[in-house]
Amino acid sequence: MPKQAVKMFVLGGAMVAGGLVAVAVGDLIAFSPNTPIKSADVNQNFTILRSAIQTLEAPVGTARIADSAVTLPKLSTGGTLADGKVLKAQGGALVWGDDLQGSGGTSYLAGAGLALSSSTFSVALEGITSGMLADGAVTSGKLGSASVSSAKLADNAVSSGKLASDAASLARVSGGALTASGSNTTATGNLTVNGSLDIGYVNTFDIPGPLIQPNGTFEQTATCPAGTRVLGAGYYNSTDSDITITRFIPFDGTSWFVRGVNNTATLTRLYIRLTCARL
Repeated sequence: MPKQAVKMFVLGGAMVAGGLVAVAVGDLIAFSPNTPIKSADVNQNFTILRSAIQTLEAPVGTARIADSAVTLPKLSTGGTLADGKVLKAQGGALVWGDDLQGSGGTSYLAGAGLALSSSTFSVALEGITSGMLADGAVTSGKLGSASVSSAKLADNAVSSGKLASDAASLARVSGGALTASGSNTTATGNLTVNGSLDIGYVNTFDIPGPLIQPNGTFEQTATCPAGTRVLGAGYYNSTDSDITITRFIPFDGTSWFVRGVNNTATLTRLYIRLTCARL
């Protein structure tokens, strides 16, 4: 047998002894001392070894990984592993992070697929900001102890766009900030409105005063109906005659006071037009 062939055969045997037996190599032909070695047998052994080496060099697919073989120490991850953390993709790597928080504060609450019901979602969510809520997401059932309590919401989280129509009923407002009496709703403390204020009840009343004598002075107080407050006032007289108004001021939030002089020789009557609202 040529020396080169013997060396190649010895190399192949060393490779088998070095760990390739972990792969299904197949049956190799064994040679005995003082027995002629056929080139075909040697070539067959090398073919079997070559096939096993090619299998080792191929990408590791699912079929080559045993069940439960990939354990936690084998994963290259960022972040700190702790109870309640989840493994998620972030910046092209696997990172241990909070369940509902993505890169840059992105939240997975936005969308229609996650119900914030205490019966279906038991994770203690805290600090939910406006950006985490889809528009119209906060309905009446989601306010208060039923599901998302005040402690779970960040300050200024629930803006107008986040409230569904008719979402915030009086029963959903805590602390006695709003109270109801019949059809009236009363706010405790100062009420600040940024933008326009839509008032549900506004009406205008023409309140007549007594007849004003020619060249005479007059005083008159006009009052809004009970349960309403005055927003503004105007005046006119029945004959469109020349009168001088010397005092025209609101009084106690529900009335308007006027004082003046009739500059003509004509008898006339003053009317105060009040704009009243239920506030």
